[in-house]
Amino acid sequence: MVLKAIIIDDQQHYIDMLTELCLSANLQIKIMSTALSANEGFIAIRNVNPDLVFLDVEMPGKSGLDLIREIGDKNFEIIFTTSHDKYAVEAFKTEAIDYLLKPVDVFELTKAVEKVIARKKEKLLHSTVHDSGNKKITVSTSDGVLFLEVNKLTRFEADNVYTTIYCNDGSKIVASKPLKDFEDRLVNSGFIRIHKSHLVNVNYIKKFYKGDNSYLVMKDDSTVPVSKSGRDILQHHEELL
Repeated sequence: MVLKAIIIDDQQHYIDMLTELCLSANLQIKIMSTALSANEGFIAIRNVNPDLVFLDVEMPGKSGLDLIREIGDKNFEIIFTTSHDKYAVEAFKTEAIDYLLKPVDVFELTKAVEKVIARKKEKLLHSTVHDSGNKKITVSTSDGVLFLEVNKLTRFEADNVYTTIYCNDGSKIVASKPLKDFEDRLVNSGFIRIHKSHLVNVNYIKKFYKGDNSYLVMKDDSTVPVSKSGRDILQHHEELL
């Protein structure tokens, strides 16, 4: 998942520094536009429809907080960047996902971006988990093409360039496609990547065991390990389990 991002700051050198930090840290971000004022930022947001906005608080004329109030309902996440911590409370009242003090620390920046990615996945999952319908995906085999009903697929497991597909009738299919291919195709169908090697249908999760070595128990009593990022997403959406 690559986030479309905008940087709004009245000082160009801070824009340049933040852009370089995002690149050097290999964050899953593409800077689509930058702006040197709240008014320019307003236009950029309307043009880009970003997933994430890095927003300075103090700017001449109109502050970052003023800009958010002007936009009203928003469909993007906000990470405030500022040289002062006195605006923190007011910033979080706007439902900003994080608040970073300048000069921005790359570790804090990485954590903030990970929060954005987790929240975006949560929203996708929450909006689609009960709406897979009769959607089908195609899987090529040695003797033809299978058409599989998505709501009958329980999970996917990576094995190098191959992926094992588990069905609710107990059958398994080995596909010569990487797990990422299926993740991209099923992002809006109630599936979640809870580990680098595992993609699961949340409708087939029976129990979620927390802790340092988290894992899931599926409805067929199979167990699936959960990574730290997967655990964070699941803990935010326990009502889905």
